[in-house]
Amino acid sequence: MKNHVQIKKFEISDIPLFSDLCESSEWYYPQVMATTQTLMRYKEYRDHCYVAYADNQLVGFIYGGVLCDTLYPQFMFVKERYRKSGIGSALMSTLEHSSQ
Repeated sequence: MKNHVQIKKFEISDIPLFSDLCESSEWYYPQVMATTQTLMRYKEYRDHCYVAYADNQLVGFIYGGVLCDTLYPQFMFVKERYRKSGIGSALMSTLEHSSQ
């Protein structure tokens, strides 16, 4: 499945799609939705945020910040049916390489 996934830099236009990442009844829904507010508020996180798309559908994201030349990943999420396919690793790798 990893071959069909595109990792790209976060854009403001990605925000409305975050609500499709999980159902409102799932325990992690509040944190996923709070991420959109965090990204709007902090430029540092927007600058270090990457999203994963599969078949033109948002399936995951990661963001973090850099302080004193150290990367601090803050939150990563991959849609449940896309887990265990290397997307999380690809997101983390992209974040790590972009912060160097």
